[in-house]
Amino acid sequence: MAHFFRKKASHTSLLYIIFKLIYLLLAAEWVIMAVRVVIDLLPLDDDNPLVRFVYLVTEPLIAPVRSLLNLWFDVETMPVDIAFFVTFAVVGVLVWVVRI
Repeated sequence: MAHFFRKKASHTSLLYIIFKLIYLLLAAEWVIMAVRVVIDLLPLDDDNPLVRFVYLVTEPLIAPVRSLLNLWFDVETMPVDIAFFVTFAVVGVLVWVVRI
């Protein structure tokens, strides 16, 4: 009966939920970025709803990295989007760090 009167540590469960939510969002972003790689290899039209969705979700993370890299390198003229790979690696590391 005494266990009913003990205070639960709600902050630990709230912290768990927050980290789990961050993990799920980062993992989803990482998967969508992997889908972006496949989409870039396929001859899909830019008006395709899937292509628009993938770029809509991934570009807000890649654009700041691209502008930051543009301070040191001319990434606009490179044949490969270095900012994408840097962002993909950072998100992958964050998914690994935050996993529960």
